[in-house]
Amino acid sequence: MLKKIVWSAAAALVTSAAAGLAYRLLVKGWVAARGEPPPQVPWWGRKFVGKRLQHNVQGRFGTRWL
Repeated sequence: MLKKIVWSAAAALVTSAAAGLAYRLLVKGWVAARGEPPPQVPWWGRKFVGKRLQHNVQGRFGTRWL
């Protein structure tokens, strides 16, 4: 049972770190190619995805991880 919990926690941490790194690299690539920041996320993306995802991450890991 403990092995499953540790494995799940490790997988969650690695996945969130990889997603954060991929996002930062994508933004840097966009700025390098276009010379401007990427377009803003539409209202429906912020409402239905962004807030829930941010709330879930903050609830599990605290705000220092963001």
